[in-house]
Amino acid sequence: MQPDDLVEIELSTDERRLLWWGLGEWSGPANCSDALAIAMDFEGRADLLEQERRLRSALEAREVVCALPGASAM
Repeated sequence: MQPDDLVEIELSTDERRLLWWGLGEWSGPANCSDALAIAMDFEGRADLLEQERRLRSALEAREVVCALPGASAM
């Protein structure tokens, strides 16, 4: 994805909260495997969890966020 391809979308507080909790499922009850993470276009489970932490930090700080590699699969 190139910088020119990025689209900024303002998320409401409820949308941010939903995304925050949904992302947290991957490091909790959903317990994503390496195979599933790779199928969602991540390098593996560790990469998915790192991207989850990055995105959750950005959401908390109300920063602009960009798509994750497997965003369409989430």
